[in-house]
Amino acid sequence: KNLYSLNLENSKIVQLTDDENFINHNFAISPDGNYIALDRLELAEDFAPVEQRIWLKYKNQSWKPFWYDQLQGSDLYFTADSKFLLGTDYTGYAMVPLDIKGPKPQFLGIFFTFFGFSSDGSTALFTEYPDADVFSNNNQIVLMKNDGTKEILLSGHGMIQDVVLDSKKNEIYFSMQKIGEKAFQLYSYNISDDILQELTFEDNLEVSDPQISLDDQMLIFAKREYNLQTEFEAESTLKSLFQGSEIWIYDLS
Repeated sequence: KNLYSLNLENSKIVQLTDDENFINHNFAISPDGNYIALDRLELAEDFAPVEQRIWLKYKNQSWKPFWYDQLQGSDLYFTADSKFLLGTDYTGYAMVPLDIKGPKPQFLGIFFTFFGFSSDGSTALFTEYPDADVFSNNNQIVLMKNDGTKEILLSGHGMIQDVVLDSKKNEIYFSMQKIGEKAFQLYSYNISDDILQELTFEDNLEVSDPQISLDDQMLIFAKREYNLQTEFEAESTLKSLFQGSEIWIYDLS
């Protein structure tokens, strides 16, 4: 699969990668719009895996391997100043400068699932399993402020993923699979008012990957349709859990 960009004003689609020797996974865009970071798996001629690492694209320049080769295979995030890239290395989460001449990579700790920053960069947020129980069917959101203080939110509601914080409204958006339910739905949680609100009600769709636009006016997320076939035909191989996906926009203004 390749990486594409979609212009929301004119609906123009631009293909950003075109190389059959790579499988592209997760990506991130820097807040200043200058960088794209992409997790890529390089393949040999016989399609055997060669190397998985992060590649960077600066504006209209070509893709180049990221200088720090230990970030791989995870969600990627830029800091609010667009100077650091955050992802997992072999020991846990690390924050790495884009410039090889910058500060040394900083180890942040072992966070078990999704990690991100608020739009103003003042708060980091991640999800973790209570008591480090990775077999639990629920997790919780943790806010980490610049002064090192932490706040735990929404423990015991279900499995939470893809968290993003609107720092202006003090509102968190995330997808969550409630305990006993099949699909992940889109939720918002207002920290100041302690109000949890379900934004989607889809029986056969999974809602994921919420992102806030740079002007804080739109929430962009994905909907994927479940494959409703529950029995496999004798001659068939394992089929995909999902049939297709769509990009949706939620007006925050």
